[in-house]
Amino acid sequence: MQDPLSSVPHQTFQAHRASQLTPHPSLPANPAKGTPVANPSLPAKPTAAAEMAAATVFAEPQLRDFKKEATSFVPSTLKRKRAPASGASSKLDAAPSIGAAAPEVDEQGTPQAGPARPDLVSALKNQFGPAPPKPTPPKREVKSDYDRPYEKFSGFLLLLPLLPEPKPVKPLPAEIWSDIIAFADITLPLLYASVRLTGTAGLEKFTKKLHAADQKWDSIRRIPYSTPGRWVQTVDLSSLAFEGQAHALLLDSLLTQLFPLVPFLSAFSISPSFVLSRRALSSLVHREGAVNIRSLSGLSYIPTHSPAPDDDPFVQLLRSCPNLEVLEIVGQGLDLTELEFDFAETNLPSMTTFSPLVLPKLRLLTLLSMHYSPLMLALLHSPLPGLRKLTVTPFEDIPYPASLVSEFITTHGADLYSLLLFTPKSWPTRLRPSPTNLLMCTPNLNHLSLEMPLPNLALTESHHLKILSIPRPNAESWRVLERLFPLLPHLAVIRTRDVRWLRKGISSMAQEAGVQGEMREWKRRLDRRRIRLLDADWRQNI
Repeated sequence: MQDPLSSVPHQTFQAHRASQLTPHPSLPANPAKGTPVANPSLPAKPTAAAEMAAATVFAEPQLRDFKKEATSFVPSTLKRKRAPASGASSKLDAAPSIGAAAPEVDEQGTPQAGPARPDLVSALKNQFGPAPPKPTPPKREVKSDYDRPYEKFSGFLLLLPLLPEPKPVKPLPAEIWSDIIAFADITLPLLYASVRLTGTAGLEKFTKKLHAADQKWDSIRRIPYSTPGRWVQTVDLSSLAFEGQAHALLLDSLLTQLFPLVPFLSAFSISPSFVLSRRALSSLVHREGAVNIRSLSGLSYIPTHSPAPDDDPFVQLLRSCPNLEVLEIVGQGLDLTELEFDFAETNLPSMTTFSPLVLPKLRLLTLLSMHYSPLMLALLHSPLPGLRKLTVTPFEDIPYPASLVSEFITTHGADLYSLLLFTPKSWPTRLRPSPTNLLMCTPNLNHLSLEMPLPNLALTESHHLKILSIPRPNAESWRVLERLFPLLPHLAVIRTRDVRWLRKGISSMAQEAGVQGEMREWKRRLDRRRIRLLDADWRQNI
């Protein structure tokens, strides 16, 4: 091993290893080496391949001096000339401990520690100076989702049309515009014929337009009624939502102004949440064209304090509508305080001076949440020859004359084709019992819809009933109906009014649970009797 502090030039390990390798036979001899010249009379030496095949490889550990290697290779950046540090010598003592004095010994013979021996790394620090500072890397901008990389190159982008260029439109001749204007005169009456409004703002604009047109109309014209008011035939306000007393007052005022402007109004419907005042009903009655009304739906009824039917505004309305075909009125229901009274002491007013109502075309009548009223009393004492469908709320627990429902069914049930017993949903919902003589009072009935609890219908002979509707199937309802099946030979459909079949894809376990399981059991039983079981949407489970 070479001494690291000697002045002999240092030879690296790679150079030493390369000098020991045998050169390739095809190359000329190295002139730097003193190889003896071979005698031409002697045979040639064996080839280098044979020598390499007989060579032995040795793998012996070698000792490396890392300190020597660290000082022999100096980076080029450190070889630059630097100003010598103040107070520091440019010469380096390669062997600072050689020739040093021996350590001193105290009186007891213990050697004392001398000054610390300088180390090579600390000596190099003073010679090369401090290390150059590391360059600071430039800051890279963080990309964001909101970056616009082409924002600065908007003027260099070429916009290409993705759609074909539109063909030039041919100009319409002037004669076509005259035909278009003529079509407008034809379609406007059709647009105004049926008006459906969902907000008070639209109703207010509609009323103002009709009122402004009526103010401009004069008596010199051939038709006495203004347009577009005379084109209106149907007004539907059933989608209006109740927003407070002020909103209801505004609606009542607008209807009071609107009714006289639509003389040919034939159908009017409104949400039961609104109660029409006496002035609104009076404007509907005392106007030209009241005989044209054929349908009134959603009217909310509050009975007057007078028990006489002639003083009721709804009775006066029906007197002026002889062509009425559909009537739907919703009452306020039975007040809980009324249950504390003794209904046996209720007396009906005298009907000797009452003139019956003339409603020969009335086909559909709906009286919901109404057990007694002057209007019901007037209809009870009036002939209704055209009545075919009746919808009422049962009040069988209240005796006659406090409740007129059972008497009304008995009086007008002979010609009924459809009888529906229905209680509007409210909170809390109180279901009243139903009459038991329904089938006996309605011999021509085809469709009967019952309310819970199902009554024990009395029937002594066969009936022509074809469709029977119940709220939902249960075991108690089956016992009631099973007794009637022998007397209902024409029964073909039983409908569950409040239940629907589950959609396809539901597991069989879910279809057999709860009400669905009860419906499937009913279907199996009714299939033996050839009766179909339908849900609320009149659909049959396949």
